[in-house]
Amino acid sequence: MRVYISGKIGEEVISAYTLQKFAKAEQMLKSKGYEVFNPTKSGLGAHAESLAMKNGTTFWEEIVILDLEELKKCSAIYMLEDWKKSDGAQTEYYYARGAGKKMFFQNRIHGCEYLDHILSESWKKCQPLMLPEEGEDEWDCSFRFEKKHIDEVWIPIENK
Repeated sequence: MRVYISGKIGEEVISAYTLQKFAKAEQMLKSKGYEVFNPTKSGLGAHAESLAMKNGTTFWEEIVILDLEELKKCSAIYMLEDWKKSDGAQTEYYYARGAGKKMFFQNRIHGCEYLDHILSESWKKCQPLMLPEEGEDEWDCSFRFEKKHIDEVWIPIENK
């Protein structure tokens, strides 16, 4: 499975901190047997700059499109802890979710929010992912869902 790493970059010259953050995620994912796309190592920045000049667009517009093309080739996305602080990472998140990619999160709370979203959408469509067992209500069922599936979406870089 090929996994795309998504998180806050937000710099034209990528800082050592950002490179290290993405490198740690890449190393961890590779240690689990995944093939990884790391956008900080992609070399797409120069291409995005030339496209922006050619098309009269911005670097951001072009790099997001190029990154989404790479994400399209992946089966899953790994959302770093700071992804909500980045317009680009949020764009990648919504694309991946809409395209049905497997979702992984560094932050457990973000993973739980994603699972809660799936569960609430499932209940709205009257096609629950799992029915409450006899004697339990929807809240009990939601808790069971989270416990059963959290390991499928939560992959911390380091065990704290």
